[in-house]
Amino acid sequence: MSVSIAEFWRLLEESHLLSGEQIARLRADFGQMKGADSQSNAKVLSEWMVSRNVISRYQATVLSAGRSGPFYYGDYRVYDRIGEGRLSGCFRAIHGPTNHPVLLQFLTGAVTRDPDQWAAAANHAMRQASLVHPHVQRIFEPVDLVSFKFIAEEDLHGQSLEQRLSAGPLPPPEAARIARLCASGLDGLHQNGQSHGDIRPANIWLDRLGNVLLMRDPIHPAEAINFALPEAQDTLRLQGDYLAPELGVPDRAPSPQSDLYALGCVFYQMLTGQPPYAGGEATDKLRRHASEPVQPLEPRGVPQPLAQIAMYLMAKNPQVRYSQASLVAEHLAPFVDPAQLHFQPPAPAASLPAYEQWIRQKQSSVAASAKANPASSVKPAPSIVVTDGPKVSASSKTAPASAGIVDVTKDAGAASVGGGSATNRRGRKEMTPQKLAIILGSVAAVLIVGIVLLNLSGGGSDNPDAIANGTNGETVVASGGDALNSGGSTTTPTNFTPSNGGTANSGSSSTNGGANSTASGDSSTDAADATSAAVAEASPKREQMVVEDDNLLWASPTTGPPLNFQYVPPGGQMFLAIRPAELLASSEGGRVLESLGPAFDSLLADWEKQAGVKFADVEQLLFVLYDNGDAWPRMASVVRLSDGVPSVDLRGRWGNPSSQKVGSVEYFVGAGQAYFIPADEDDRVFVVGATEDIKEMASFGGAAPALRRDVEKLRRMSDADRHFTMLFAPNFLFSGGRKMFEGDRARLREPIEWFLGEGLNASMISMQFDEEAAFLEVHLATAIDQDRFQLGQQLRERLQEIPRKIEDYIVALNPHPYWRAVAFRFPLMVQFLYDYSRVGMQEDVAVINAVMPGPAAHNLVFGGSMLIETPPGQLLASNTPAATAGKKTPQTLEEALNTKTTLTFDATQLEFAVRDLAVDLKDSYPGMPFNFEIRIIGPHLEKDGITRNQQFREFNQRDQTVADIITAIVKKANPIPNVPETSHPDQKLIWVVGPNPDKPTEQIVLITTRAAAAENNYTLPAPFQLKP
Repeated sequence: MSVSIAEFWRLLEESHLLSGEQIARLRADFGQMKGADSQSNAKVLSEWMVSRNVISRYQATVLSAGRSGPFYYGDYRVYDRIGEGRLSGCFRAIHGPTNHPVLLQFLTGAVTRDPDQWAAAANHAMRQASLVHPHVQRIFEPVDLVSFKFIAEEDLHGQSLEQRLSAGPLPPPEAARIARLCASGLDGLHQNGQSHGDIRPANIWLDRLGNVLLMRDPIHPAEAINFALPEAQDTLRLQGDYLAPELGVPDRAPSPQSDLYALGCVFYQMLTGQPPYAGGEATDKLRRHASEPVQPLEPRGVPQPLAQIAMYLMAKNPQVRYSQASLVAEHLAPFVDPAQLHFQPPAPAASLPAYEQWIRQKQSSVAASAKANPASSVKPAPSIVVTDGPKVSASSKTAPASAGIVDVTKDAGAASVGGGSATNRRGRKEMTPQKLAIILGSVAAVLIVGIVLLNLSGGGSDNPDAIANGTNGETVVASGGDALNSGGSTTTPTNFTPSNGGTANSGSSSTNGGANSTASGDSSTDAADATSAAVAEASPKREQMVVEDDNLLWASPTTGPPLNFQYVPPGGQMFLAIRPAELLASSEGGRVLESLGPAFDSLLADWEKQAGVKFADVEQLLFVLYDNGDAWPRMASVVRLSDGVPSVDLRGRWGNPSSQKVGSVEYFVGAGQAYFIPADEDDRVFVVGATEDIKEMASFGGAAPALRRDVEKLRRMSDADRHFTMLFAPNFLFSGGRKMFEGDRARLREPIEWFLGEGLNASMISMQFDEEAAFLEVHLATAIDQDRFQLGQQLRERLQEIPRKIEDYIVALNPHPYWRAVAFRFPLMVQFLYDYSRVGMQEDVAVINAVMPGPAAHNLVFGGSMLIETPPGQLLASNTPAATAGKKTPQTLEEALNTKTTLTFDATQLEFAVRDLAVDLKDSYPGMPFNFEIRIIGPHLEKDGITRNQQFREFNQRDQTVADIITAIVKKANPIPNVPETSHPDQKLIWVVGPNPDKPTEQIVLITTRAAAAENNYTLPAPFQLKP
């Protein structure tokens, strides 16, 4: 298709490649050319513009074909499409904010349609982005633009080794040089905990200046070949010449050793011109790799020492091969041309630091954003910079600042990686009421604590209005709009750092056998194996933990001794330790307790009356729960006061219970409770519990009970200085503790069982809060034959599963206005928790821990407790705001559009803004006799390169009509900023009243574009009508 010069200028203007002023100058310059009016055509014009470097040849080709683009994909401006070679189909682009050149690899197939597949792909891409190595192509970021998904990568110029070898073998010094730099790149990957899995000439890039870079699959991890799938044939066809013999074993995943085998095959091909087992059927390749000897290289003129290196690399037994890629590079060095031995890779573009900083800031915003899409919200992985210089051990690495806590009060609505939104899936109706409960399992750490706290006295309130009203009628959520960090500005904490091998003690704690008290476990075997805590013990040595991706577990903010279970009555199944005085001395700690709501307040008041002391006067409070048959679990409390209270005063507060003795040990029995005051604790300790439990404890003189082996192991790993610690055997939750899951809370049993899984013998959850940071840690003791680290990974992966589904569950709750602000952000709080969690091992126990901004703690606890207390599907009372009381309910769409309301955001996205506006209006007027809906017509927007997650800031519309607010939203979200007025042609994004695509007889509000409105004959509202 040929276009006229006038059409070309129009298309250029619509492309937004140049400003109107630039186009006007160019038109004037071109008009002054001889014959411009009579002899020129669009082709001449485009060539003229290319020659002046105004547009690229690719852009000129697209415009000349009658298309105005798209050239803009998010923050990237495309200027070239590669049509051949290894990079065929990729686009070269410039990152607009920093002017950095990149390569865009657009994705197709199921990964672009399935949110779960995209989430996995984006996570893998971000993990690969953590590696910065001179001989590995950089992966910068995954991007989700809804209609387009792509990976931004390091731009490459040159050719692949496959193209180079098409001309024949290489001289041995050049082959050694390339193999050496490949080995260096593999060393970087392997140090970063990654296997390449697809080393072959097509994935080795030779740039124009002599550098060598390994190219990786940016979205698929190296996995075992599934020979049962048809795709296995494609794998064998592409990789068959380079597959290590062991990869023919089912379920055998690629490893560093299989990477080295593949490198040996590539090295052989560089020296000879063909791989070691060339020819034949692809399906027969693996057999030949496993059984046929490699033809020697010496007869082909390869020096024997160099040939020997190739043979070691291609040894059929992985144990015979080189153990490390760094050794391969070292052994190849003598065979490299001395002039090339100390090759320095070319300096990166000057724009790279700014681009990297931009990505770090974007990733920080993703982790903190209350608008993140879990399918594209990816943990910002720490950068690990590896050079050809001295090796850096994993234990000496520390996480960079970007892996720390971010200030989530800022940029709350910033784009996620790829800019997508979990809300895109809000409309799906795939969740049944039974399935909805499953999504809660991934927040089990918070929920279990909440359930236990709210059930210590037999359960919380069943009255949602009581929940909503609270004790003072005020929500614990600040009005700043940031649900995760509503406590004000936070800074990166200095007291939480990644564990560092240089500061950790080594060794393991010892245990002492023997116990003289009844075991609380499920069998006599447990009792025999139990360790008596009555034996004096030293604090366990804290063993250094190295975890996946060379990240270290977050270091503990506290270093206290293990919890002391002295005076705990035997038979306990669940233990919850709290430090009330220290908690209440911290404003964040007080907010955490307040977040548990009125049910906990009521419990606290009852407990204070029963114990005769104020909660704030307690240094440490240890609740212990006991199996009580079909009744509620019995409870005992071991109370350690900050200051002593004379025993006579305590007994008076208890109603002067009668004195009883077991042997020579005295205890006291009152109405329904018994009490014990140790004689040697300076009146600072007492115990309250059922008479049978107190009597049994007194019979052992207050000695600590024997515990189940795994529970005792975790107790020894505990830290008594933490604000909260809960230690339990999971089977108790659903046996002796089953009453905690009755009624509405029965829905939580299945998800928690799912989350904890099988084979878990004991678990410990602990938390520490302060103004700057919140620390959460989970210890998991498993069966002897279970992989502990794998269990930790599984639980962390389950934690990742919930955010995109939990928002649907919250919608089903129809949350009360009291906590709605938190409810719709709660999925992203959990996503944030996942993003900043790490997995590792301590001794043989799996550990997951996370560090978050301080205010995240009370919001997570509040959201979790409200999820526990709010039944799904329940329509809570008082959804209509007081501000609308007495006002007439709109009877038509026109009346609704003329209704005044208020909508404000610090930062948001188009999709969230229109959703919140519609939800607020329907909540305010629940009796509207028609369906009020604002629908974004995605295909219309896509044609103009607009996405439903267009971002904008500082939106403040108070007491305005709904129509005016929608107009303000589309003006803010318009792709061309600062349009003078909505009637201007550059106001591409508009709204109209039109037929519901799902029900054409129904009129709704449609968010569309000016071009689509003209195409579909929509009537433009007055603000968008062009002025004559």
